[in-house]
Amino acid sequence: MLGITNEISLGVKLNYENWNIQSFGTQGILPADLPTLIGKDGSRLYTTSLLFRWDKRDSKTDPTQGGLLQAEYEYSKKFTGSETDFKRTTVEGRAFLPLFWKESHVVAARIYMDYKKGDVPFYHLPELGGIFFNRGLIEGRFRDNLAVCGNWEYRFRIYQRLHWAFFVDGGNVFNDFKSVRFSKAKYTGGMGMRYYVPPGNLLLARVDGGYSTEGFLLYLTFDHPF
Repeated sequence: MLGITNEISLGVKLNYENWNIQSFGTQGILPADLPTLIGKDGSRLYTTSLLFRWDKRDSKTDPTQGGLLQAEYEYSKKFTGSETDFKRTTVEGRAFLPLFWKESHVVAARIYMDYKKGDVPFYHLPELGGIFFNRGLIEGRFRDNLAVCGNWEYRFRIYQRLHWAFFVDGGNVFNDFKSVRFSKAKYTGGMGMRYYVPPGNLLLARVDGGYSTEGFLLYLTFDHPF
């Protein structure tokens, strides 16, 4: 990313992926869709992306106030060596607000949209579920051309480096913008522990427990979900 000002950055990203599908689980949900799935035999992708970021957060690793707006436009074309043609647009906004005028209590929110158009391999379709969106669902549980998601968290410090959070996630996937219905949003919720590994606060260990209508899932990862 190239810094235009202290808050605005622009960038270009080149990406190469070579996917090889080894097998499909017989009890999964994909086998029934195999005849129509794009990328069921694997694929090779070369993509070019343009990125924009406006960042007013007070910290990249432990934000307590401010906001972030970022967008990416990704393009894949067969003549560049890719085996599929598609376009992708993602837009994301984040906001952080300290409560009680204390940085140890923070309300955090994110809105995210991911839209792909064209011959998109199924493993690159916008998705719902996993460690970032709708915790409580397995990663990639729902996939389609468009994903619209939101996260809300209440984060607070228990003791020094040890933090806790309560969260609610909501969203769904749709075929296109005309089919978007917020009444169809799927909601999950839960809580989690976060620990900043010394020295400093650059590395965050996160354990989240998410609940959904499909059960409970536990996630162990590093860094905030947003």
